[in-house]
Amino acid sequence: MAAEMDELLEPYAHDQPEYARAFATFLAHTDQKVKAIAWLTALVNGLRSHHLFVDAGAGDGSTTAALAKLFERTIAIEPNRVLRAELARRCPEAEIVETP
Repeated sequence: MAAEMDELLEPYAHDQPEYARAFATFLAHTDQKVKAIAWLTALVNGLRSHHLFVDAGAGDGSTTAALAKLFERTIAIEPNRVLRAELARRCPEAEIVETP
């Protein structure tokens, strides 16, 4: 039973292209990301220092791209290779790492 479940879930493991597609579908049908970016931007604007932004679990880079322009340096951490490729496309100025 556990092996069957693993096989069923494998396409949706965090490092698979199917996961990235499912995540993109979710984001296309919610305003959660837009609201989060607006809230985070307001929060960042209130900070005294804008030297370094570290985004752990940066995903496809949509939030990273919105906030990186507010900082001098950005480090984005994303273990999913598919999402990391999109992150690199959206945030060429960021230092992108697979693991901390």
